[in-house]
Amino acid sequence: MIGPDPVLIEVKLGELDRRGRQQRDAIRQLMNFFENDEIASLRGLGTIRRTIHQSSEIRYADVMEDTIIAASRTGVAFESPEPGLWYVAITDGSIDVDATLGGLGLGRPIAYLLNETKSIRAWAPYSPFILSIRDRESSYRFIWGDVIVFVIYDLDELVAAAKLRGLTTTLFSRDQDSVFELVEPTTRRNIRLAWQMFDRLAFEFTSPAWLLATTVERLDAQAVQSSATSEEDRLTATELVF
Repeated sequence: MIGPDPVLIEVKLGELDRRGRQQRDAIRQLMNFFENDEIASLRGLGTIRRTIHQSSEIRYADVMEDTIIAASRTGVAFESPEPGLWYVAITDGSIDVDATLGGLGLGRPIAYLLNETKSIRAWAPYSPFILSIRDRESSYRFIWGDVIVFVIYDLDELVAAAKLRGLTTTLFSRDQDSVFELVEPTTRRNIRLAWQMFDRLAFEFTSPAWLLATTVERLDAQAVQSSATSEEDRLTATELVF
């Protein structure tokens, strides 16, 4: 990949014992991955490849910021930057939250209450919200709890968008590693997207359509990679995008 790679350094004060040598070897293995963008086995995960996305990331942090600003004037505000995706901000305590969200008419919604994630300090490993919500007053309102902020996405939109690409979709529950699996019916090539990656739509205000597009990119790349593998390996392998 283009760009500098991180250099990992671990300082030991004592002598290099067996545990220290294991840690040294683990760092070397990780450095090898960064340098070559591929490794046969890393922490028991099998072959891992690091690739760059073909399309530029799409984020709607500015739309979320505008939603908070609007709610400070009107008590509640909604914005939908793309089909199935809703940003909701509420500053009026008398607003019926359930009725407000129910009025969006979503088929299979998944909702993120960003205030809760902020309060329990569970925002990591995502980009800090103060780097996304750059308006000072909006950021302060969110920190102080003067505004309730939701990010809501209708998974039916994801299924429909995948169908337009000729792919079938299987959705998984929150206790699974993946949020969905895409399958190309003819070749049976398949790929899954991890929850950790998918949750960027809420905590980094990333476009769900872009997340789907990059997942399809990896699925299409399997057609090239599979030429170097057996047919059996190709049909049984599942790639997980983090």
